[in-house]
Amino acid sequence: MKKRKKKRVRAAYPARGNMDVTGALIRCALACSLFIVAAGALSVSGAYRVLPQWASMLIQTALTVLCFGFPAVYGLLHADGDQRAKIACQAVSAQQLRWLGAAGVLLICPMTLLTDLISAPFVRMGIVSAGASAAPPFALFVPMLVKSVLIAPACEELFFRGYLTAALREAGSRCVMLISALFFALMHGVNAALVPRFLMGLLLGALVMRTDSLLAAVIVHAAYNLTVLLLSFVGLGGLFSGLGFLSCLIRVPLCAAFVLALREACEARCARRALRFGPPLTLRQKIALVFALIALIVCPLLMAG
Repeated sequence: MKKRKKKRVRAAYPARGNMDVTGALIRCALACSLFIVAAGALSVSGAYRVLPQWASMLIQTALTVLCFGFPAVYGLLHADGDQRAKIACQAVSAQQLRWLGAAGVLLICPMTLLTDLISAPFVRMGIVSAGASAAPPFALFVPMLVKSVLIAPACEELFFRGYLTAALREAGSRCVMLISALFFALMHGVNAALVPRFLMGLLLGALVMRTDSLLAAVIVHAAYNLTVLLLSFVGLGGLFSGLGFLSCLIRVPLCAAFVLALREACEARCARRALRFGPPLTLRQKIALVFALIALIVCPLLMAG
């Protein structure tokens, strides 16, 4: 008997026309440049030191949405017609979700360990200081949770692994992964974590290619940010920094567990169906959604003040 070939599920909507690759790359470069320049200008001017922490966080959240979320949605839906069929829209199964979440949580071990290894020579020479950051006020937990775990992963992955990948898909998977990872790493700043962030971008791009799902990258990214956030609030970040005996004893075995979770996530059975985007939101629904997000971020800050 002949084996039937499995048909790959395509996205729910066909693309209308071809994407303008040059225009897409220009928009991506402008978005990243605007984010870097705006964040750098605020840092150099001392605005982050003068403003309250909650105001600085709201500015960073707004920059993420305006520089990455909005350009990605505009580029995919309006600039070249409906291009949603060009992004990976495979659904994620419950089995994949568990392993992807575990991989995102454990990702902090290789990320921090590699960062410490790169920065160790500079710390010894006195070029870089190894100061520990203080835990943020607990009143900022919910706003930072919304920003770091919900808004930032969704906007950044939709931009780098969604819109940018769709624009470069004709160049080949390797070229797409390298360019999107490079943009992703440079956008977060040039420091000791540049190489780990570049490798993280490669990992997220490879996950999207392997699972055919942008959700895979969003889940890992969000789980990683959640882990960093929780460790900073409970004061256990010191266990995952430095090259001390206890820190290495904890992180090295967990790096092996990360590789295992990543392998299981890639080999897990997929949902075998495409995500459907559904009808667009009405103006009233969009306004309600914006007010809900603002209330979720601002209310805890007002209570703390």
